[in-house]
Amino acid sequence: MYSDLVRNFYNSRTDYDNIATVTRASLLVNLYPPQSGSQIVDLAAGTGNVAFRAAEIAGLSGSVVGYDIAEELLKVAREKGQSLDLSRVGFQVADVGQYHFAERSFDVAYCSFAIMLIDDVDGFLDRIREGLRPGGFFAFTSASEDSYLNPWIVEAGRRAGVRIPPTNERFGSPERIASRLARSGFGPPEIHEVQLGKFLGGAAAKAKWDGKFWLHPEQTLEHVSPEVAARMKVSFDAIVDQESGDGGVWFEEKVYYVRAFRT
Repeated sequence: MYSDLVRNFYNSRTDYDNIATVTRASLLVNLYPPQSGSQIVDLAAGTGNVAFRAAEIAGLSGSVVGYDIAEELLKVAREKGQSLDLSRVGFQVADVGQYHFAERSFDVAYCSFAIMLIDDVDGFLDRIREGLRPGGFFAFTSASEDSYLNPWIVEAGRRAGVRIPPTNERFGSPERIASRLARSGFGPPEIHEVQLGKFLGGAAAKAKWDGKFWLHPEQTLEHVSPEVAARMKVSFDAIVDQESGDGGVWFEEKVYYVRAFRT
C-alpha cells in the first residue's frame, strides 16, 4: 500500500533533523504564528520542529498535538520534548491523510513539507476545515512543480515510456493552491514565496535521483523493471550533462508558505 511506502521511507530517516529542515519548519510558524492559548495540530509532525516552535509561541495556555505515520520519527520528537520539558506538546501515530478530527476542535493546523504526499488531498482539506474553529487557519508549505529537478525526472520517464507525475503538481503554483483550498471552503490564501535553490555540480545533481524511487500517490515506480529504471537513470544523467553550465546545475527549490483561514 502507498501508506506503507510513506511510513517505511520516513521511518528510515531518523537523521532527518539538520539546519535546513529545522529552519524551514520554524519559518512556517514564524510567518504564520498562532495566538497565545491556541489549540494546535501539527500534521505530519515528523521530529516535532513545527510543534515545538508553535508551542513556544502559544504559551502555557496553549497546546499542540503532532500526528505522523512514522513511529520512528515520533520517537525522536518525544525525546526532544522531554529534553525541552514541553508537557503541553503530545504526539500520536496516525495517517494524517485519513484521520478524522473532532468538529471545531482546534484553532490552527500546520503541515510542513508533506501535503504533496497526501493521497485524498481534497478529503484531507475538508477534514482540516471541519476540525478548525471559526476564524482558525491552516498553514502549510509546498514547493513549485519545477523544484527538485522534477521536469528532468519527468522527461527521463517519458523517454522510457513511464509517466512520472511531479511530486508537487497538485500544489505547484499559487493558482493551483488557491483552487484546491477554495474547493474545501477556505478563504483566499496568503502565499509567501521563498527561494531556497542553489547551484550544484553535475555529480551532485545526478545523485538527486536514482531512477528507482518516487513517492507520489499516483506513481511510486514499484512496478518498473530494473532495466527500465536503468534507462531512466541514464536519460536523467544525460539531461543533467546537457543542461550543465559553467556554474553547474541550478537546483530549483521554490517554496510556497501558505496560510488560509476557515470561512
